[in-house]
Amino acid sequence: MIMEKEDLIPANDFCSYHHISYSFISELSEAGLVEVTVLEDQQYLRQDQLKELEKLVHFHTDLDINLEGVEAIAHLLERMQELQQNIRQLQHRLNIYEG
Repeated sequence: MIMEKEDLIPANDFCSYHHISYSFISELSEAGLVEVTVLEDQQYLRQDQLKELEKLVHFHTDLDINLEGVEAIAHLLERMQELQQNIRQLQHRLNIYEG
């Protein structure tokens, strides 16, 4: 997928705004929870992942949850969304047969 620079946020700007160190973003990236794009020796974050990233930062900074806990929560939330999608699909299929 080709990213336009307009779709990217400088990681340093994000870190400054949220008062976090870049090492936290780097650790999230290593854990596969966030994608960091490097252009011209500068790290960027995709705009479409900011909402999720802000949620993870909130868990870490405001709720004082360590990185391992943030990873576990992120994976559980992802799994929960998958299960909810499956339930919606099954309900739709059931409605077809009942209707």
